[in-house]
This record gives sequence, C-alpha cells and structure tokens, in this order.
Amino acid sequence: MGFLSNKVDRSQLQPGDHIYSYRKRKSYAHHGILVEPDRVIHYTAARGFGSYSSVSAGKQRKKKNRCENCGHDPNVEGGVIKTCIDCFLKGHDLYKYQYGVSLAHFLYKNAGTCTTKQSDPVDIVISRATELLNNQGFGEYDLFENNCECFATFCKTHKPISWQAYAVTITMIVLVGITIL
Repeated sequence: MGFLSNKVDRSQLQPGDHIYSYRKRKSYAHHGILVEPDRVIHYTAARGFGSYSSVSAGKQRKKKNRCENCGHDPNVEGGVIKTCIDCFLKGHDLYKYQYGVSLAHFLYKNAGTCTTKQSDPVDIVISRATELLNNQGFGEYDLFENNCECFATFCKTHKPISWQAYAVTITMIVLVGITIL
C-alpha cells in the first residue's frame, strides 16, 4: 500500500481495518470493517433497494448457494451482514482505507479511499460494527446518505461519511449547471 494505491495483501490486514473493493469497472467501491482474520462486517442494500424480501427468498433458496466458509447466501443480502473476505470481495481486489492522511494526500486520492480524520481505537471500532450487526441498527440503505462507506466510516470515527457519494453529488451538480448554461 502506498501513495498511489491502497491495494493490500490479506496478510497486511488487522482486525479493525476499514477495507474496500472496487465493483463494476471501478465505478464505485464496497466498504466494510475487518473484525476477525477472515470475517468482515459490512452494510449492503437489499435487492431492488428495499423491494427484496429476505424472508420469502429464504424459503426459496437452496443450501448449495451458501458459502462453504462462512455460510453467506449471496441471494439474500440486505442490512448489516458478516461474511468471509472472499464473499465480501466477490472476486475483486482488496484495498485498505487510510485514516489520518494529510490534506494534500486526501485531495490527491480518489474519493472514498482515505480521510484526514483519525480512527478510534480498534476495540471501539470492532464493538461498533458488532453492535450494528447484532441489532441491525444502521437504518434504511440510501445510496447517497446511508451506504456501506457511511457504515464503515461510522464504525471507525463515529461519523457516517461517504466521500465517494459526495464526489458523485458534486459531479452531478456541475453537469446540471453546465447543461443549464
């Protein structure tokens, strides 16, 4: 991991780390908190953003869809979940979010990869993530205001922030402004 890339090897991770992986040709990243050597707590949207019923889907699914390592069923997502790293990554590369970077570093990096804020101690980070998992207490998923990055930054700093959502919002505002002119 360095200034140009936050890509890491699994051997470099520690419980309490905020990790992410890019999806859909790097158009966005999925974020989570490593809580055990091979377990990640992360926040996912329900299929169709709220239209997917995990109860009815549970009756229809077959056990063969479940991960042999952690038991996760990829057809039943939604809310705060705990999976193995392989289920979290879904075949994509692994990256580690950076905390306490300089302002220059923050401005240089892609949105959603680092912050100038300091992380809380590891035991508090893991405790927050575990409490949210046990209580399913992170609210309704919202792509811009309550997403997986908000979840992970909340666990690390007690402040739910999504820099990648801010970047998309600003881009949309600029594009609308240009269109209106």
